[in-house]
Amino acid sequence: MPFPLNEAERFAKVHHSRDLESVFQALACRDLQPIDLCVLLALVSHMDRVGRARVTATAVASQLNIAAASCIRATSRLRKQKVIVKIRDPKSNSVYFVINPFVASIGNDQNRGHLVAQFEAAL
Repeated sequence: MPFPLNEAERFAKVHHSRDLESVFQALACRDLQPIDLCVLLALVSHMDRVGRARVTATAVASQLNIAAASCIRATSRLRKQKVIVKIRDPKSNSVYFVINPFVASIGNDQNRGHLVAQFEAAL
């Protein structure tokens, strides 16, 4: 389930940017599929206060009632198009997703700056 936030804090921003436009271009030329946007939106719903989506592709598949393999393929396409990155936390050895902060983010500008650095380092 999504990270528990009080309703006053519960928001995510979609940014009008070249990176968002590239998502639409990838859809138009079939490098991304419509299901990929559903997976992306599900990942956004799992973003915590610092913008990390600590959820597995299997859990997202369950949330969307799709096959886990379909969700894994969608996350692979999103990664290939640089819409998301998958990061392994060296301290806990857990894995999480970070959405391209020029496409969507959560929190304030300082938090977004941290996400930009983390996203770019993961590329």
